[in-house]
Amino acid sequence: MIAELIAAAGAALAVVGPIARNVNDVVKLAKHSQDILKAFWGRFKQKAPDVPPLQAAEQGMVEIAAMPEQQFQQKVEEVLQLELRDEPEEVRTQVISMVQEMQKTVRTQFARAEDPTGATRPLNWCLNAEDEILTTLPVYATMFKPGDSPEGAPNWILEKQLGKGGMGEVWLARGKRMTNTCRAFKFCLNPSLLPFLELEMSNIELVQNELADHPHIVKLYEVNFETESPWLQYEYVDGGELGSLVTTWPETLEERCWKAIEALTTLGDTLDYCHNKLSFAGQPRALIHRDMKPQNVLYNRFNTLKITDMGISHTQSRFKLQSMNTMSQHSMTTTSTGYVRAGTAMYASEQQLRGDKPHPADDVHALGVMAYQLILGDTYRPLNKDWYHVLERKHICSELISLLAHSIASDVQDRYQHAGEMVEALRALPRQLITPPKVFSKTELDDQFRAEVNQRQAEAKN
Repeated sequence: MIAELIAAAGAALAVVGPIARNVNDVVKLAKHSQDILKAFWGRFKQKAPDVPPLQAAEQGMVEIAAMPEQQFQQKVEEVLQLELRDEPEEVRTQVISMVQEMQKTVRTQFARAEDPTGATRPLNWCLNAEDEILTTLPVYATMFKPGDSPEGAPNWILEKQLGKGGMGEVWLARGKRMTNTCRAFKFCLNPSLLPFLELEMSNIELVQNELADHPHIVKLYEVNFETESPWLQYEYVDGGELGSLVTTWPETLEERCWKAIEALTTLGDTLDYCHNKLSFAGQPRALIHRDMKPQNVLYNRFNTLKITDMGISHTQSRFKLQSMNTMSQHSMTTTSTGYVRAGTAMYASEQQLRGDKPHPADDVHALGVMAYQLILGDTYRPLNKDWYHVLERKHICSELISLLAHSIASDVQDRYQHAGEMVEALRALPRQLITPPKVFSKTELDDQFRAEVNQRQAEAKN
């Protein structure tokens, strides 16, 4: 299956061309990505055996992750030299170089505490939709290589790419002289997004100044938007993201629930500080994340949780929105209110999705969805309409179920108004989070059965 994936990716990149190192406009990049996705699936479905395409793609990605790096590089060159034999040599060389990045991207997705290399498939990982393959396809060529120094930061050497997306690239950098000191550089390589980053400068200043010493916020050291490749320099958090940490938690439901409560209390306290205790230019200022999700919660070697991307969620959301709109052949990028639809759909409130003014309750909604996932030990699981019954069947106590209901309520007025209110509810939970199932006597069961029969008979008469 790995050969089919490589061939489809290479053919898609060659067909869509011309392949640029960077696509300068977010709408063009979104359209470019969608064209690649369409070409990829068309070719992959032709080559894949008679199994569902998503299942076949999953199998191929698992094989890519497991293959030794040098062997994968050779496999890509072997497959694409044949697949692209009719393409000019320049195109073949560039496509081969891009597709060779797929293993790095897949392993970054798979990396977690028990396998930091990402060479094996996480327990609950799966592809749920065709467009999720975009996260592994190289939609544009990498701008940097190991050994480069960021413009304006000559004392840092880029060592390894940590991530790549529509906004740009994230790299691990090591000090040129202080070789035991590391940083994470987030590059904004999409020029059309830079004005939106600059509009968020007051939020960025809040993160850099007011949150500099907060133990649960990823520290922002420096910002440089004056270079050809603007960047933000962050603390490097060396553990992983919350989803991988959850897989190391105890399997027993009671213990996992308490781990979830502990994590949510830490995150809620941190967001409460951002919602209610900051000021800018002498005036109170609520800093709302608007893209809370397990991937934006990192942990270090001591398992200390740290929220990342604080202060720049609107810029990242703009790219996500325009990507989705372009894929849907829509051109609108903001709502009539002028606010960008922010966040990741699985965690976003209805108010975010329709573009309402940012509200601290948006972050509460995301924490509520995360609570459901952490309790179940599966950060890939969406919160569906049956969430209440799922928790009830597991005998989760009514207080915790009520807490979730007040966190994810559709109407913002029915939701906790800020993270501090949610934390108060978390701290008021009873010590016994799992209620033992009630054992009914035979008389009680007979009475219940007769009551149900009588009810059905009454309904039939009506």
